[in-house]
Amino acid sequence: MKTRFLKSFTFRIFSVTSLVLLISLAALTLVNSYSLSRRETEQQIYSGTNTLNQAASFIEYRVHAIEGIMNVISYDDTIQTVLSNSAEYYSKNIANWNIHTTDCREILYNSYTTDNIDEIRLYSSTGPASFEETDEFKRLSSAARTEWYERLNSSQESSLWIPGGFFEGEEDHILYVKKISDLQKLGNYLGYITASIPVSKIADIVDQGELTVNTCLAVINSHNELITAKNNVFDDLSDIRTLIDESGLEAEESLAQVKYNGNPYLCGFREIQNSDWTLIILVPYADVLLATRGFQNQMLLSVLVLILICLPVMYKLSKSLNSRIVVLKKLMKQSSSGNFITRPIDNGSDDIGELTQSFY
Repeated sequence: MKTRFLKSFTFRIFSVTSLVLLISLAALTLVNSYSLSRRETEQQIYSGTNTLNQAASFIEYRVHAIEGIMNVISYDDTIQTVLSNSAEYYSKNIANWNIHTTDCREILYNSYTTDNIDEIRLYSSTGPASFEETDEFKRLSSAARTEWYERLNSSQESSLWIPGGFFEGEEDHILYVKKISDLQKLGNYLGYITASIPVSKIADIVDQGELTVNTCLAVINSHNELITAKNNVFDDLSDIRTLIDESGLEAEESLAQVKYNGNPYLCGFREIQNSDWTLIILVPYADVLLATRGFQNQMLLSVLVLILICLPVMYKLSKSLNSRIVVLKKLMKQSSSGNFITRPIDNGSDDIGELTQSFY
């Protein structure tokens, strides 16, 4: 019975129509899934590029604000006078020392009206610090062996940013160091000024740039040292430069697909102006696809429900069509035996019905 059914015309019609339906629905599902994934990828690239640009702009604004404060202090007439006067001058004129240092403290304290800076210090080799070292005025000899002093003097830059990890107890701060130019003698430097900036001032901006749950945003300097990061996925910070170079990414381009540790990502970066920082964003491609997973599951469920509804209907139609063919088969068998006297049979009005009527 089972073999007979499998060979029946009903089963053949049902199989063909079911196969056509399944292939059509499968093709429709795949095309829609691909189209949706592509649109979502394009949307994430657009959103990620905007997020990267906004985060870079906010960081640049904060960097520019801090540098502006340091420039105002460095080029202030009182600061220039205090740093250019010798220790011998102040040892003979203690009253002037008291007046000038008081004025300098007021200038330094005025900068604390912004919450971007926690502490500012001045370093001088021949100025007041050589006469009397205070919290605000430091002898340059006390900084001669520090990381920032060696790095700044070995470079051509007049300022630099150093992660707080270099300094004990300053892990949650960033150090900005600037050479103070002598406005009376161009090319000469009177000393250095340093500002201690909370890492949170940069981290807050990076945290707001989260595009997906696992999006990585990191800020590094030219020495591949981490300034701050969110969801850091890099085993070695030098991998960031390697990834940028090998992928052929450009600083002003939109996000592009790259691979890191065998996993696909959307990646982009921006150079932060007035600093040696680089801001990089990595969006796991799995997160991009995850955003479309819900719709794809809904669509798959809808297709399965449609199949479950259509299969019984197609089977009933196939069986109905086959039953009319069986009627025609019986009529032909009667005719082959010489029995042409049969009552008219209603077998439909389509081609099968007309073929049945032709026997009368």
